[in-house]
Amino acid sequence: MHNHLIYGMDDGAKSFRETTKMLLQAKNNGVAIIYATPHVVPGRIDFPLKRFLQRVKEANDWCEENDLALSVLSGCEIFYTPETIRFLNEGRIPCLGDTNCVLVEFNPDVSHNELKDAARKLQNSGYQPVIAHAERYRCLRFPGRMAELQSAYGASIQMNAHFVLSRQGFFTEIWKKQVLSKGLIDIIASDSHDTRYRPCCLKKCFDSISAEYGKHTALSLFRHKLAHDEAADHGC
Repeated sequence: MHNHLIYGMDDGAKSFRETTKMLLQAKNNGVAIIYATPHVVPGRIDFPLKRFLQRVKEANDWCEENDLALSVLSGCEIFYTPETIRFLNEGRIPCLGDTNCVLVEFNPDVSHNELKDAARKLQNSGYQPVIAHAERYRCLRFPGRMAELQSAYGASIQMNAHFVLSRQGFFTEIWKKQVLSKGLIDIIASDSHDTRYRPCCLKKCFDSISAEYGKHTALSLFRHKLAHDEAADHGC
């Protein structure tokens, strides 16, 4: 659901060889489908959509040639700007696969009202927001605000696997356990940028959540199905 494996697009993979290593690592973590989500800043930095789609195809061709049962779908991680919806409507940046879902990120100090305003505008324009790595936003440390985004604006809330596995400060640990136990997180994703420093660790995270919250909870977090995309009923 959130991955930076397409080489030469952002601060993720730097070469095709690194892309293939990330594909193998994802497969070894039980992943069947990957949404490639390079960073995009609409209206600020040009996004080479044609090059991106060519490299997504290159990744899929490599998987097929090497009998790797893994599919790579297009997407992007959008740093929300006032131009976001126009760029989406014009087809200049992709949604997640064949869906109306968009992965969006914000400054860590984004206000709750700013986040709600972005989610409302996306929903009114026909898009379903997926809030990337929600653990980074201080305004969401009040769990009721997550629930409001989900119920009022149809947003999905994504958390990074590494954050789940790493030990946080006392109050952050309390918050993490609270939102996971109350079902306020919809998706766990890798946000993988490489195979060493920011690797895919979904299998370890799945096992950890299964042990603490039960396998049913783990399955719901790792097999999230996006609207209109039957192929998305696989690991994130």
